[in-house]
Amino acid sequence: MSKLYLVVSRVFAVLLLFIGLISVVSGIVMIPTNGMGMPLSWLENTVFDSYLVPGLILALVIGGFGFAAGILLLLRKKCAIEMTATTGFALIIWIFTEMYLIRESHWLQTLMFIIGIIMIIGSMIMLELKKR
Repeated sequence: MSKLYLVVSRVFAVLLLFIGLISVVSGIVMIPTNGMGMPLSWLENTVFDSYLVPGLILALVIGGFGFAAGILLLLRKKCAIEMTATTGFALIIWIFTEMYLIRESHWLQTLMFIIGIIMIIGSMIMLELKKR
């Protein structure tokens, strides 16, 4: 395992743990506040009548994947790179679905979409570095 792989995997672990943290906190806060200030009208074209289920999905799925992938990278587990890519795909799907359903956009959505892409590209880079 190269030294460069260790550096890259640690950088991605920090990024994933950060994504996990903000996703869990945002999802949890979204539930009792019914959207953290986002209007309920944004949910009109969706199957949701409150922010309960979206908050749970954000906290458990996106946050859970982020934490799991970050911890797996730090522990140098065999499936860590695959989990990193899975987290990237989950983040992209989450943001794409959110923007499609609510028809609203915010700069944070663009940032999270880009981070999802970076996670996938980073996974491919780590796979290549791990071979060396």
